[in-house]
Amino acid sequence: MSDFNAERAIRARRVHGCSWCETEIPKGDLYRRSSGVFEGDIFSLPFHPECAEARDKDHDGDAWCPERHEKGQECRCWE
Repeated sequence: MSDFNAERAIRARRVHGCSWCETEIPKGDLYRRSSGVFEGDIFSLPFHPECAEARDKDHDGDAWCPERHEKGQECRCWE
């Protein structure tokens, strides 16, 4: 569980790698950035909007998952 977590939609000023599907978020695209503190460690993770929605369905907003996913694909690792 996160000690603190905030998420916002922003436009990419440079290329990022999505933390869910590990593919490129191109410069100029809207993406969601999740940031906060987990067990004393600061994190800041970018997600495609559809990947953030897939993550939210299965992980209650928790950004960490042991599996790699396809873009926008819901997680199946907890089944």
